[in-house]
Amino acid sequence: MSAHLTAGCPGIHTLLDFPGDTRSTAKPRCRTWSRKASSRRPPCVCRVFSFCVQLCNVDHSLSSLTLRCHFADFVRNHGAVPNISWDTHMLSVTGLVDKPTTFTMADLVTKFDQVTVSATLVCVGNRRKEQNLVKKTKGFSWGASAVGTGKWTGVRLRDVLQKCYVHSYQEGARHVHLNGVQREAPLGKMGCYGTSIPLCSANNAANDVIIAYKHNGKVLTPDHGYPVRVIIPGGIGARMIKWLSEVVVSSTESDNWYHVNDNKVLPAGVDEERAAREGFWSNPDFAINELSIQSIITSPTHGELIPLAASTSTTYTVRGYAYSGGGRKVITVEVSLDGGNTWLISRIMRGEEPSEYGKHWCWVFWEVQVPLLSLFAAEELRCRAVDSSNNAQPENLLWNVTGMMSNSHFRVKLQLKADRADQIALHCEHPTKNGAEPGGWMERESLSLQGIKAVSTVSVQFDLAMLTPLHSAAPNKGIPIRRLAAHARPFSGQEAEAEGLMLGPATPP
Repeated sequence: MSAHLTAGCPGIHTLLDFPGDTRSTAKPRCRTWSRKASSRRPPCVCRVFSFCVQLCNVDHSLSSLTLRCHFADFVRNHGAVPNISWDTHMLSVTGLVDKPTTFTMADLVTKFDQVTVSATLVCVGNRRKEQNLVKKTKGFSWGASAVGTGKWTGVRLRDVLQKCYVHSYQEGARHVHLNGVQREAPLGKMGCYGTSIPLCSANNAANDVIIAYKHNGKVLTPDHGYPVRVIIPGGIGARMIKWLSEVVVSSTESDNWYHVNDNKVLPAGVDEERAAREGFWSNPDFAINELSIQSIITSPTHGELIPLAASTSTTYTVRGYAYSGGGRKVITVEVSLDGGNTWLISRIMRGEEPSEYGKHWCWVFWEVQVPLLSLFAAEELRCRAVDSSNNAQPENLLWNVTGMMSNSHFRVKLQLKADRADQIALHCEHPTKNGAEPGGWMERESLSLQGIKAVSTVSVQFDLAMLTPLHSAAPNKGIPIRRLAAHARPFSGQEAEAEGLMLGPATPP
């Protein structure tokens, strides 16, 4: 993705490292840098658009998620980003509290202990595009990179509630409603996006639920909830309300439209009409709060061509990321080259220490060395992860109407081809590309099922026993396709490579 990086907005001046904002009197717009000009900034900050004028949902290119960039952002909003002033924004705390209070931003900064939490945020629709290619869900198509990690600074929600003398469970206090500003979202009462979490979760110090006003040491940008938002480590992104304006302690769950009618995983046979007809949406049993176990392959990338190297001892490093919810530790990530019959255990690299309560809030990176010839002999590369509660990724995709919590084995298809230099290379194909970008083996298979003709390309298939002597006989060189013509057979069928990479054997001299 050709990214632009948001640096902030004109008209902001600082006071004790926090803004006194003049944006309410100026036309809001964002300042951007090109990729070349942004070389001093982290490489994985995603593109954002001018706020107050349009909806913005942007994820990464998977290839950008590397060990070099532990901190990365993505954007998920339900409507246009509101234009809010730091000086005038208020946060009210009402409901089952003895002392209802309205806090200014200055109150939040000066009257509470400041804490910083490193956490991975994930849209619960991560990998939904795979589900949409099986059957259309009610959500839009995220690829496998609606995820980001950062340091969030603010105050504990439990401290704010205690300052207002929140009622006890015995007095009926059960839930904490969290509401954004009005006229932000297209649906619901007054266009307010809201949700609720159990009071026991908000009050538990081990859960690190905070009201944040800084991201990676800087004041929140508008697309990330400026001036204040909720962070719930290990939870789904949909509960982490941006532009937080209201906290209400209640005996019941929120009746906000988005809390009732979204962010649920319903049984596989229930479509949108049946869910509405039979009351599935109003059933809190199907609500999602914590992330599920997940792992993704980032290297090889989609469309990557891996050349056949000169030595039989050469290996290829398969890499990726993984995370789980609820503070559970990712304990293993495994890779299979034979459809899941046998597995290689990867080396896991952790960028952050667990919390003082032993919670793991951040993603991990992983890698495993694979013999190159074994990779060339495989038809597919897949990964799976397991967390400390022994939750494991399921082998197969299980469709649901919201397309959420999609976490089946991540599978990369492998196919031998000739590159433009007439050398044998392994072509790698991810299940999908991001968003509306065409490409991926799941899209190719979906097109085939619809009877849509795809562009044919010449591919070849070999036996590992045939590759080995040729591989050893050509030191420091690739293997020309013509040397293998007698041993190769063409693949049958037609293949759509929507990324536009049309490869075939070079014309013989």
